Formats: sequence, structure tokens, C-alpha cells
Amino acid sequence: MENLKTKIHVYVTIALLMVSSFSYGGGGWTMEKGKGYYQLSQFWTISDGHYTSTGKIDPNVTNGLFNTNAYVEYGITDRIDGILFVPIFSRALYNNLISGTTGDTIQAGEAINSIGDANISVKYGLITNKPWVLSTSLLLGLPIGESSGGSLGILQTGDGEFNQLIRFD
Repeated sequence: MENLKTKIHVYVTIALLMVSSFSYGGGGWTMEKGKGYYQLSQFWTISDGHYTSTGKIDPNVTNGLFNTNAYVEYGITDRIDGILFVPIFSRALYNNLISGTTGDTIQAGEAINSIGDANISVKYGLITNKPWVLSTSLLLGLPIGESSGGSLGILQTGDGEFNQLIRFD
């Protein structure tokens, strides 16, 4: 019985995480015609290690990614929204690799500055003005970022893939 209870908790947690991962922007609601939502945001991540397949932490040369993003959601009609998400500035880097014994630089650090991969979407409100709403979206991921920058080709501000996603909110 305890094992079944644990499994149910795991499945419910996974389902909630999957649902919440797609819940951004206005969710299922569409904008009024001529109205919009505009956002400028930043995020960054810096790491000097990674987890191995055994769960231990291995050190890395410090690397990072910094993004400045623009998000626009605009009501074309009361049921149709145009949505644009663009990392307008993206910086990928890794620091110098320094010898732990001699203190000499083994590999010089590098950085690239670029625009990142963008998303363009169209959202259509299927059910509006009810106690609950339903919309569908077509999202296109545009590979306009750098997928293999730097002398080693390991710095990225994009994945080099054209992506597409149909979703319901």
C-alpha cells in the first residue's frame, strides 16, 4: 500500500511539473485587440562543475551564459495573439583553464556575444469569455543564435535547430 501511495505522489508531481512548464505568458487567455504585454528580462547561469552518472560532482572550467530577453504578446484580434520571444543579447563564455600544479594557463578562456534562438507564436482562443478558457498555439523556434562558437566550437547561444510546437492552454 505504501509503495502505491509513493507511486501516486510521483506521478502527480510529474504531471504538475509538466503542466506548469508550459504555463507562461497569458496561459489560455488571449489579449484584447490592440492591447499587449511587453517584458524585458535577464537571466544568467554560471557553473564550475557537473554531476556525473554516479551522482558525484566533477569540476569544470567555469562557464556561463547571460541572456537579455524581449517578450511581446499582442492582440491582433480578440481571439488571435502574436507572440515573439527573442534573446536580444546572449553571451556564452568559459574562463581560462589553469593548471592546479603549476598555476599556468592551459587553455585560454573565450566568449561569444550574439542574439539567441527566437520563438514566434500565434495563439488562437478556442473558448473565451467563459468560467474557463481554452486556446491553441503554434510556436516556431527560429535557429538564429550561434550553435558552435569559439575556437573549439563549444560556445552556444542557440541550438541550430528549427523547432515547432503545437500546444493547448
